[in-house]
Formats: sequence, structure tokens, C-alpha cells
Amino acid sequence: MDNLSLWKRWGEIPERVRFVIVGLFGVLIGWLIYNLIYILAPESDNRATISWGIAYVLAIFRQHALHYMLTFKESDASYLESLFGAFLVYGLGFFITTYVNSQLNTTIGLYHQFSYFLTVAIGVVYNYIFLKKLAFKKKAFSSD
Repeated sequence: MDNLSLWKRWGEIPERVRFVIVGLFGVLIGWLIYNLIYILAPESDNRATISWGIAYVLAIFRQHALHYMLTFKESDASYLESLFGAFLVYGLGFFITTYVNSQLNTTIGLYHQFSYFLTVAIGVVYNYIFLKKLAFKKKAFSSD
């Protein structure tokens, strides 16, 4: 199978499914980065949440690039336009998910690995809805 037909087949996969596949790949990379940061971070009561926050900021660049290239194929937004929109979405998501992660870790006392994946699950729903609306939108009309 040549690369062109593989790329065509990838484009035929529904966008939501591509979002999940690409997102799972990105989450795996992010989880490895999170654990590396967690191992290197000094002991503290907020170690897991601090590690989450640092890994999240790094994930903005990675996830945007992955979704730009692989998920939102119908978007008319340029790379920079979509990156700006992604920063808006992920920026607000950072505060929401970091608060959730902190509550899961410190208030509820959930094991930090479970908190990580539960926080990611909450963020996935939020991210898909708002990335599609703000970062990877289609223009309502063409200017030509």
C-alpha cells in the first residue's frame, strides 16, 4: 500500500474517530512526559498537580500540531490562526483541568495516576467541542 492511499484512507475516517486516535497517541506521549516530570520534581503535597501543569503546557504545542496535521482536515484555519485558537481553548482548559486534578489528588486523595487519566478524560470532551469551534473552524463563506 502506498503512502497516498494510506493518507486517503486516513482522511476517510470520521473526524471524531481521528480525534480520539490522535488524542490517544498524544496522551500516551503526554503521560510519559508527565511521569518524567513527576520523577524529577521535588517531593511536595502538590507534586502531581505541578507535574500535570508543566506537562499540560508542553502538550499544547504537541497536541495542536498533531490535530492540525491529522485530525481537523476540513478546517480552513492557517497553522498560526489555529494555534492561537488552540491556546485560547487549552489555556482555559488548563485552569479547569488543573483545578479538577488538584481536587482529585489533594481533596479526594485519589492515586495520582488515576487522577491523571480521569482529568484527561474530562479534558478530551471539552477540547473536542471547543477546538472545533475556536481553533479549527471552517469559514462561513469564501472570499474569492
